[in-house]
Amino acid sequence: MPPIYPQNSILSPIHLLKIGHIIGAYSSLQFDKRACRTSPLSGNAYITELLKSNDQRILEVLRMPKETFIELCDWMVNGGGGLRVGEKVTIEQQIAIFLSVAGHGCSNREVQERFQIRGFTVTKYVVLFFINVHNER
Repeated sequence: MPPIYPQNSILSPIHLLKIGHIIGAYSSLQFDKRACRTSPLSGNAYITELLKSNDQRILEVLRMPKETFIELCDWMVNGGGGLRVGEKVTIEQQIAIFLSVAGHGCSNREVQERFQIRGFTVTKYVVLFFINVHNER
């Protein structure tokens, strides 16, 4: 195969076509704008449904009783925990996201799927929780 950049010549049409295919394949993988997280049970709906469910289920999912979870949410907002309600993510969701990662060892991808949010959002709320709790010490 001849070199891609022969001296004193431009790329051949075949090489340009191959480069175009590579760029097209890359962009279709990286820039696909179709919604990925499309479950009808959004993060807020999931938390609402969870908090209305059986006490044992709440204990298994959140790793604490419902009353403790509600007190933790209240403290993180009003007692100096430093969390604020986000545009789309409630305090309960923020804390449940942190508990999913810390309590169950869920991956970022698993939390994205469960709460129907982007990976950056998962990372943001886990880090914010650590920072805010650490600053209260």
